[in-house]
Amino acid sequence: MKFQMDVIFKSFESRSLKKALEKANKITGTHFSKSNPCAFGLQKNIKRWTLLRSPHVHKKSREQFEMVTYKAVLRTSWQSENEMKVFLLALKNLEIYGVQIS
Repeated sequence: MKFQMDVIFKSFESRSLKKALEKANKITGTHFSKSNPCAFGLQKNIKRWTLLRSPHVHKKSREQFEMVTYKAVLRTSWQSENEMKVFLLALKNLEIYGVQIS
């Protein structure tokens, strides 16, 4: 029986996302020879909003902000459930700053 798993990485910086994917690929390549990871990026999410600088009179004076979220997916397939659990434990113990793994 083959197990397939998608791991989603989210970050506000593209560099930290690339580093996290490289580390995850390195784990799958060194410890698990049978799995073949496939990593691909998803569409970035941009949220923009505008705030008034002054609460009273100056309506033309505004500040604009944007928040960009980058996403990537690592798709792997495993031969056994134990290998998958060990991989998830190794991902959990990685020191990846600024990246959410789900």
